[in-house]
Amino acid sequence: MKNFTSYLLLTFLFAGVLCAQEKYPVQNDVITGLFSRLTESTNDPERQQINDSIKQFAREYAASETVFSFNYDARYLGQVTSPDSLVKIITWNLLLESGKNEFFCFLVKKETNTGNSISELTGEFSDKPLLSDTTYTISDWYGALYYDIHPLPDGKKNCWVVLGLDYGSSDISRKIVDVISFEDQKPVFGKKIFRDPEGLRYRHVFEYSSLGSMTLRFASDSTIVFDHLVPISADRGKTYLGPDFSYDSYTFSDGKWIFKLNVDARNKE
Repeated sequence: MKNFTSYLLLTFLFAGVLCAQEKYPVQNDVITGLFSRLTESTNDPERQQINDSIKQFAREYAASETVFSFNYDARYLGQVTSPDSLVKIITWNLLLESGKNEFFCFLVKKETNTGNSISELTGEFSDKPLLSDTTYTISDWYGALYYDIHPLPDGKKNCWVVLGLDYGSSDISRKIVDVISFEDQKPVFGKKIFRDPEGLRYRHVFEYSSLGSMTLRFASDSTIVFDHLVPISADRGKTYLGPDFSYDSYTFSDGKWIFKLNVDARNKE
């Protein structure tokens, strides 16, 4: 009965259109409070229950008429909107005491005649390497926290380039450069346009030691700059990578992202 009452309260808070300005402080307190409870809880069933409430909040947020016009001030809720205001991505993750790391995503795309299309995705960290020679869909999404998005620079294709973070495990973290496109209003991840010395890839995946950090950012609409990774340690037969304070890049040219080694990150290259 208590759980049912809590659900009714949450549903009541989001009844109606979210654009009413006076509702915003209340909603912000709700999502902030949910994440505070999530981080403080040490009980997996309780954490999953709280996460269900966060999903309900995000679902209502994604469906609101004003989803593209504001972001909530919630530390653990990722919210990025493309510069062309056509795609918005809402993400967060749930790390359980069991060590399981789950990712949740609501991907909102403006449609010309039918309003917004909304895709709900769930992924989970895997020790298996993230593939760079295939596409992913809603059914097998790998899971990531996306923190930046830009339209493909040529402006000719219905595609967006995203930068993502996967905290992974206690040993490794991942950062990802990927492309999102849409087929029948459903997202497809990956496009064979990343050229490096090994050939063409559908995405670029960086794996590095979770004890360190890595820079991956847009330097401009057509340039992505990132730390050059080198071996820094070895343990249990696995080599761990970290930055060496030099930088590489991808530059968009003739419909492809072209890898460049050792660039000056102080300028657009």
